[in-house]
Amino acid sequence: MKKQKLILGLAVLLVIVVIVAFIMGKAKAAQKRKKLLQIDVILENGIGANGVDVDSVLLNVKTDTKYDAKADAQALIKAQGFFTDDETKVFSILSGKTKAQLSTLNQTMMQLHGKSLKLYIEEIFKSYKDMGLSGSYPNYERALTIIKSAK
Repeated sequence: MKKQKLILGLAVLLVIVVIVAFIMGKAKAAQKRKKLLQIDVILENGIGANGVDVDSVLLNVKTDTKYDAKADAQALIKAQGFFTDDETKVFSILSGKTKAQLSTLNQTMMQLHGKSLKLYIEEIFKSYKDMGLSGSYPNYERALTIIKSAK
């Protein structure tokens, strides 16, 4: 009788271990699918200078919890004028930030203004008036370079 209870207990334990392993495997697969979907979105939306855009630079970057991005997000929105934009202000806000701070700024822009840092930069720098002779957008490329060079 004791032997049967022991075998039954071990069988139940084995079933529990198998179920936990199955659940953990599904969770890891879901994380991989999420990363692949993020990459697909980046590829569908177009890739910026040198094969890198804002979203791909900030992909999987943890935010900086010590950095309060609200003031910078507000300043970026104010830099976007109706007829003219304060491009110098945009460059000064983006310059000197870490990738974690830029990731925080990106999330704050989404929360406060409903647009990502990528969309904001495209709106500011990819207009007809900013197009260079070669059909490129030098200020957009400069903003991307600032973001890509962040540590």
